[in-house]
Amino acid sequence: MESRWLNAEEAARYICVRPDAMQRLAKQGRIPKPDYTLGPRSPRWDRLALDSAFDGGTASTDPRAASQAVVQKILQEGRRARRLPYAG
Repeated sequence: MESRWLNAEEAARYICVRPDAMQRLAKQGRIPKPDYTLGPRSPRWDRLALDSAFDGGTASTDPRAASQAVVQKILQEGRRARRLPYAG
């Protein structure tokens, strides 16, 4: 079973970057910020939030924000699909 909360090395391997790039990417808003529940020297990244960020969702660990981003993406894709001309 794959862990949901990843340390810097695991998260970096998961998204195929160097571990020292994790904090910089989080500061730039390109990936979710880590959680520091285990202490200031133990950042943990939420694997599901990383997935959401790379799927065009939000770079947030807030479940409401992530859910809202998924709903918005589904609605936008549905609107685009209805606008496409019939190719049949």
